Amino acid sequence: MKLADGTTVHCATAFTLMKKAVMETSLEDYAKRCGISAGVIRGVAREFASHGHKAAVCQYHGAGNYVGGTYASWAVAMLNVLTGSINRKGGYLRGSGSAGDWKKGVFSLTDFEGKRKTGGVRISREKNVYEKSAEYKEKKAKGGTGYPARRPWFPVTRGGLCVEAMNGIAQGYPYACQVLFTFFFNPVYSIPGGTSYVTALKDTGKVPLHVSIDVCVNESNIYADYIVPSLSWLEGMYSFMSPHAPALKFTTVRVPAIVPLTGKTADGRPFSMETFLIDLAEYLKLPGFGKDAIPGNDGKMYPLHCAEDFYVRALGNLASNCKLKEAPASETDLVRANYPVFAYNWMLPPALWRQVCTLLTRGGVFRDSYDSVFSGDEQKKGIKKILLWSEKLACSRNSITGKRNSGTLTLAPACEASGRDVTDEDREWPFTAVTYKMNVHCQVAYFLPYLGSRDLPREQGRHQRAGRQETGHQGGRQNPHHFAQLRPGHCGCGRTVHTCAPGVCGHLLPLRPLADGRFLPVYQGRRTRRHGRTRARRQENGHRRQLQQTGPPRRFDGWNPACGLCGRNPRLQQHARENNEGISL
Repeated sequence: MKLADGTTVHCATAFTLMKKAVMETSLEDYAKRCGISAGVIRGVAREFASHGHKAAVCQYHGAGNYVGGTYASWAVAMLNVLTGSINRKGGYLRGSGSAGDWKKGVFSLTDFEGKRKTGGVRISREKNVYEKSAEYKEKKAKGGTGYPARRPWFPVTRGGLCVEAMNGIAQGYPYACQVLFTFFFNPVYSIPGGTSYVTALKDTGKVPLHVSIDVCVNESNIYADYIVPSLSWLEGMYSFMSPHAPALKFTTVRVPAIVPLTGKTADGRPFSMETFLIDLAEYLKLPGFGKDAIPGNDGKMYPLHCAEDFYVRALGNLASNCKLKEAPASETDLVRANYPVFAYNWMLPPALWRQVCTLLTRGGVFRDSYDSVFSGDEQKKGIKKILLWSEKLACSRNSITGKRNSGTLTLAPACEASGRDVTDEDREWPFTAVTYKMNVHCQVAYFLPYLGSRDLPREQGRHQRAGRQETGHQGGRQNPHHFAQLRPGHCGCGRTVHTCAPGVCGHLLPLRPLADGRFLPVYQGRRTRRHGRTRARRQENGHRRQLQQTGPPRRFDGWNPACGLCGRNPRLQQHARENNEGISL
């Protein structure tokens, strides 16, 4: 192709580039890498293609949450492109969006005078280009290429790389952490190799102030300066959800089922994440909080001093914008008898509250039937853009090697950010270790300790029968040779199954933090000593002091002083001595 300036460039279609990249590796090599025979792959491909646009394939965390996951999840999405099933009835469909807006309407909840925006480089280096950084420019000025960066940068991610946020904190890169807030976050437990973060969390030079907002004590926040009580989903999690489900258009709502069990402030508000952040914002005199914070369409200003000041008015916005009918007396009585949020009905005009009752008794607003979102076989509000080639990705570079990233599908083996393949280094180990969760391991079960301590099996190692025969492992017996201790005081019990690939050892994650039988709820705010060291600027002897205490301490009988991890933890030993039946918080 000849350009306007007269130069000639070679061109290829996006499909040609994608096909060429995929075909660079043979089917037999793909089969060898994934452990599935080429014949099986061909058979599944033919069966999938035979259904045309009446078949679809999707993926979530499984394909994308690891090194090379961008290209793996992209490859899965391209299967729907090849069969032409995107935006087709019976094929791959996107959600049609929310039923209405809850952020604005009767009340303007997110737009207010003096609103501040975030800025600067994230400590995880996401959504930022390394080549624009001071580090790159300094290295270039000294005559180098500018590479490698100290740690990888991620210019095209959407956000949420907690692993790199923690690594940035641990290494003080690209800047040092000053204050760390964590909310329902336990990296020591949830991130593979997370025990490596203990050193950073204990180091007041790397984390001068750590505030954890959580419902319980866990493996990470035992190193925090403060543990702020939050609320479980039953007590105080309001939410407005638009569909992950395909095609349909709706907005679901969630409101508390019970009155919060945490302590209360002097003016009667429950200890929670919202209460803490609102009070902090008011103390700092930030706009949008306190008295006269929320603009109404009636020209009046309304306060934001408690969580319901925001959430109840959000319910009002959604009900009004969706033009819901006013609930009859039977439904308003139902809300009065069963919904704790009824106590805040005075925040809304009576007619608007009756609309909210219609919203609550139905669990949301559900606008359309399945067939109504289609025009023939085509989805009316489907995916608008399909990329076989990503120019943004192709123009980005690996911040360690300086090489350009592939703009289309490519085989990305297990490797470090530097590109060094680590596959061969792992061959000396007989198993590849993976973790998994049971189907009841979710946020709901997280707050129900008896599910973990009584109804679920003990932590187990699972591996494929072929792997057992090769190593001589006998199912159901403890094997110190091939199943290392899962955590201090807990030995693995191997069980052979057909659901693991050959050479794979799967470890069942415990249901909750701090191992079996121990759920330490936080009802009152706590000021803590960093576990293992005393802060230099506060010479205390390790006792916890309460920030706020109202009434007698609450007790919980899930404490297990016989646990091996507990027996090795001085702080937990102290708790066990104080109360043999339960921990006092």
